[in-house]
Amino acid sequence: MLGVPLPKILEKEPFPKYPEQSLLGQSLIPDWMLNIAVGFFFLFAGVSVYFYYSKQSHHNALFWGWLSGVLLVSIVALFIRNDLIKHEVEEK
Repeated sequence: MLGVPLPKILEKEPFPKYPEQSLLGQSLIPDWMLNIAVGFFFLFAGVSVYFYYSKQSHHNALFWGWLSGVLLVSIVALFIRNDLIKHEVEEK
């Protein structure tokens, strides 16, 4: 603008931009979506504890506990998948 060069720290983009697709053709799942899924995990786990202690309904508690466990495993797998895709994009 005025002929003054920018400092080197301002030459880079402040946030890294990840492409929509990685080399393997997998798209990145947004972190906000995974954080909402973590919230649902805690909700389901809380419902399981509620049914077990308050209602003494062991079948419902077992169902909600199983559902929260499946959701937790899925969330962890998706977080690992996102990290692998981010590392793959950063390497190239």
